[in-house]
Amino acid sequence: MSSSKKYHFVVLLMLYAFALIIYLKDILVGFTIETQSIAFISITVITILSRLYLMKENAFSFYSLYYLTFVIFIGGSFVVYPFYEGNLLCRDVFGFICLADDVFSKAFFLIITSSIAIELGYLISHKVKFNNRVSICNSQTSKNILVFTVLIAMIFLPLLYFTTYNSILTNYYQGYLAGFRTSQGDTYATPNALVYLLFVSVGFGLLYAIRNSYPIFFKIYLFLFIFNFLLSVLAGGRAGFVTALFMILWFKYRDLKGSKHLIKLFFYGVFIVSLINLMMIFNGRLGESGISFSELFFRLIDSQGVSFFVFSMSTTIDDYPYLAYFKTVVPGSVHIYNYFVESVPSYMAAFPNYLAWKIDSSLYNEGYALGWSLFSDFYLFSFGFYPLFLMFSFIWGRVLSKLDSDSDFANGLLITTMPVLFMINRATFSALVPYVILYTLSYLFLTKVKVFK
Repeated sequence: MSSSKKYHFVVLLMLYAFALIIYLKDILVGFTIETQSIAFISITVITILSRLYLMKENAFSFYSLYYLTFVIFIGGSFVVYPFYEGNLLCRDVFGFICLADDVFSKAFFLIITSSIAIELGYLISHKVKFNNRVSICNSQTSKNILVFTVLIAMIFLPLLYFTTYNSILTNYYQGYLAGFRTSQGDTYATPNALVYLLFVSVGFGLLYAIRNSYPIFFKIYLFLFIFNFLLSVLAGGRAGFVTALFMILWFKYRDLKGSKHLIKLFFYGVFIVSLINLMMIFNGRLGESGISFSELFFRLIDSQGVSFFVFSMSTTIDDYPYLAYFKTVVPGSVHIYNYFVESVPSYMAAFPNYLAWKIDSSLYNEGYALGWSLFSDFYLFSFGFYPLFLMFSFIWGRVLSKLDSDSDFANGLLITTMPVLFMINRATFSALVPYVILYTLSYLFLTKVKVFK
């Protein structure tokens, strides 16, 4: 391990000790939101600075941007609490719900130490050796990929845009919560929009490998791919909008070296949030009279705390159905179980559905469901055993590092999964599995070479 890695490793150990002290303080002395807010801001800022200045990590690298999605989507309410004192313990998320102090404190400790474990996994992970004996560019393989991606562009891109348009209309006429009404149906059949996005993303990942051979087609595909995410904000899709802007930043600045662009990243972040604010006002999501723009700005960041709130609630239930575990890692397992064994109600077949049903069965029966978090998956698969929870987080950090490897396969897989990875902190691991499977099979079929040595 290089000296820079050792220094960063020491910083992470110190941050873990600091998080443990905060947790013990909450247990022995008392719980305060102010302390946790300051702790979250301090730990995340020190982590970023240590990675950028000690590790010389690019401020716009994939992992740096991924870490920002954690800060925004999980810890947004902690970040703005000193400026906008929202009620972090009580939220109107699935009805008005309040968390106990001990639940909130435990969830905070789990989240912050999990982020440190992910950082540690990313730090010490070695590179995967891929087999690049066959050059994709200027070969028959590149033609195969071109034909495949052209077909995808002709078939699935129009369908994806059509579903985005329908989502915008649904959000405009029925409200934001209506967007979750399809969640229960997702238990048995994947929504069409996700299927279309899956194929379009795989096509984009494959096309990235031959971008130098067909630059015009690649730029057109890139524009259409990202523009769909930009449109999603009109349907209430803030995460998709952030994904699009983060992808733009990654494409533009991914080759920069060092940490001198940290200030630029900060101002880009403020610009992105401000732009989202304007879009939310435009589509009526935040259009209340008598509220200043600064208050709307902080309210938008604070609203991201819903993901942390959902994670906290998910840790209070210990009787999740076993079928939901299989569904998370094996796509289509629920459908197979219903066909060959027995039919089960939708709330028994998915973690988010079961959580929503336990919280408010009447609201769930009306067709609504909750979101989820990757950290909830880690917690449930560890069965609440803290060392195993940290181990899953550490492994996830290693996976993120391997996705950033320098090879045709890894680069394409990263591009394919990037829309999911930038949103996975407020989603489930099962959302990633189909992308990995379809991309790997497509790559092997089109290149006819072994991926690994």
